[in-house]
Amino acid sequence: MEERFPRKFPHLRILRIDSESVADPSHPAMGCIAHLNEILTQYDLVIASPSLETGVSIDIQGHFDAVWGIFQGVQPVNSVRQMLARLRETVDRHIWVREWGMGVVGNGSTSIGGLLRSQHVATRANIALLSAADNDDYSYVDQNFQPESLQTWGKRGSVINVEMRRYRESVLAGLVEDGYIIIDANDASDDESGAIIESVKAASVELYAAECEAIANSPTISDAELKKLQDTRAKTKTERHQQHFAELSRRYEIEVTPDLVEKDDNGWYPQLRMHYYLTLGREFLTTRDAKRAKAQLEAGENSIWKPDFNKG
Repeated sequence: MEERFPRKFPHLRILRIDSESVADPSHPAMGCIAHLNEILTQYDLVIASPSLETGVSIDIQGHFDAVWGIFQGVQPVNSVRQMLARLRETVDRHIWVREWGMGVVGNGSTSIGGLLRSQHVATRANIALLSAADNDDYSYVDQNFQPESLQTWGKRGSVINVEMRRYRESVLAGLVEDGYIIIDANDASDDESGAIIESVKAASVELYAAECEAIANSPTISDAELKKLQDTRAKTKTERHQQHFAELSRRYEIEVTPDLVEKDDNGWYPQLRMHYYLTLGREFLTTRDAKRAKAQLEAGENSIWKPDFNKG
């Protein structure tokens, strides 16, 4: 979007605010969150990620004509409402909301009992499997750690799961509750929307290819330099590319190419790791899982938080 809009509206002053731009010393959005009301008046169009979801209040009056939101089902319903309300002025909100959400809590159950039961069953099964595989005694594990917290997790999780199944409906109902008047927009013509989709796709493919190329062409850095970059929050785009290149190089120990960058972005490493542990590395799987379990038990003084234990 940041690439596309200047081409379409070259006269507009445009600012992108997301996790990368606010931590990039070479970007005008660097550190802007603390001074939004002063900085945003210098721009006509502000493109923001959920980094502007909570904790900020934009109190500017008479500057922005509208707020636009595209919600694809990643954020919880309450987060959508929070994001739309960052600008305090009463201007039109134009939104597109996916019909159903993309993520669920636990096993996706919409009842507290179902959600908690699935965690209890999974925990018992995981401990039994670890005991059998590791030939160790896990009977000392306290599975009843903070039951009130687990109950709260179940209550909130079941609400989120219901809302994710009926995402659009839940968002609109929440907005009505907040005092908004909902008006259905007219559908754009197929020709018009099709042309926009193709334009956005083309820009996305072009930008992503350039990004993969830039990462693959980054110079090699030492372990000390990589550690320094990993510990630094504020990074330029060049430094982010160098860090990404170094991490890929060490993760795969093969030549870093644009194709490898894309494969890694598409989740290649977890797939390879799973394949390894189910084939050649099967003998090491028990050790890995036992080590993870014991690290959690050590941190929790022999108690476990079931959702984390089962996930790990």
